[in-house]
Amino acid sequence: MSSRPSDPHEHVPELFPQGVWEDAGEVVKSTEGDSTLLPPRKPPSEGPSLTPTDPDSQGLRIEAQTQPPPVEREATSLDVHEIDGTVVRLEPEEPTQPKMPRHLEFHKKSPEPPRALESIVWGQAKRFNLKWVLGISSGIAVVVIVALSLLPLINLPNTLRPDQKEALVLADDQNAPEGFDDPYEQLVSRPEEATRIFRNFKTATTREQLLPMVRNRETVEPLILARPHPVLIAKRWTLSENARWEVHQTQSLPFGILRGNLPDFSEFEAYFVIEDHQLRIAWKATTGYGTAAFDQLKTGQGDPAEIRGMIRPAKYFSPVFPEADYRSFMFIAPNDDTAIWCYTHRGSPVNDALVKLCYGGGIRKPASKLHKVTLRLEHGPDEAMPNQWIIAEILQEEWISP
Repeated sequence: MSSRPSDPHEHVPELFPQGVWEDAGEVVKSTEGDSTLLPPRKPPSEGPSLTPTDPDSQGLRIEAQTQPPPVEREATSLDVHEIDGTVVRLEPEEPTQPKMPRHLEFHKKSPEPPRALESIVWGQAKRFNLKWVLGISSGIAVVVIVALSLLPLINLPNTLRPDQKEALVLADDQNAPEGFDDPYEQLVSRPEEATRIFRNFKTATTREQLLPMVRNRETVEPLILARPHPVLIAKRWTLSENARWEVHQTQSLPFGILRGNLPDFSEFEAYFVIEDHQLRIAWKATTGYGTAAFDQLKTGQGDPAEIRGMIRPAKYFSPVFPEADYRSFMFIAPNDDTAIWCYTHRGSPVNDALVKLCYGGGIRKPASKLHKVTLRLEHGPDEAMPNQWIIAEILQEEWISP
């Protein structure tokens, strides 16, 4: 290969024989990813070195030379040493001294010292003197008796006085008001006679047999004969032991009430009064008589001149009976199966009397309690419902009339 003339535009330094390559024999990678193996560097020559200006100098020769493939080395053989299954066991050494035998020795536990709170006589039965036992028992009995004796006096200020209308009347003269000594004494002393009369009254076979037993015969006789005879009860029927006899009073009339149960276990209340020194049954009060039945009043019919029932406050109002102008009451039939709505004008005497009866005075009564009354009713306005009535008058604050 001929020498290449020098190019003044190339800035590659000239090669000198004395130059050595530090990266001879190495692989050089270009920016494109190609690899080139550089030739090994040339050792310096022993003869006279040639310069690029010498005529005999051929310059730098660069030729393409492929890298020889790497020589594969043979796999190194492994030295295998086989371990046999024999185990070297170590025999225990024989002790030079024999073992000492174990000796056990039990010692009795010393008793605990007595506690400071325990007495030396703890657990021993103690006998008490009989006189002390009797004295203590007598003292306790006296204290209990005295406490029971003082209990009524202690509770006396807390006792509420019962309603005079519902109070049981005793036979003492000091408890009977003036002018009614004989009627009170006769009523209190005739519970057996009242029981016998009521038994005959319920077991009578005809309506005519009832007439000698009733009060105001001339007045109630047409009413008794006009009504159908009630269901008969056997003659052998007797009142149960739980029947009780009570004596009450209204503003002007003392009367007695016999309470108990009929053979069908329904409750009854029989009213008695003294008439011509004889015990008579108040038929209207005993049967809950009314000039109209509650089934009729419920439909807006019947004569409301004298109606017996049980009344209590209610809160049912309507545009015809506004709460601002009226007070509402529920009026229930004596047999407790039908009811109607009744109203009173606020501020009227009838309203004040019913409020006092249902709510009481200083001590208010429960509003849910039923009170027996005898009323005279009036029809309400045309826009009112059929079962809405106006209370015109309180005939009696009970079922019995004077």
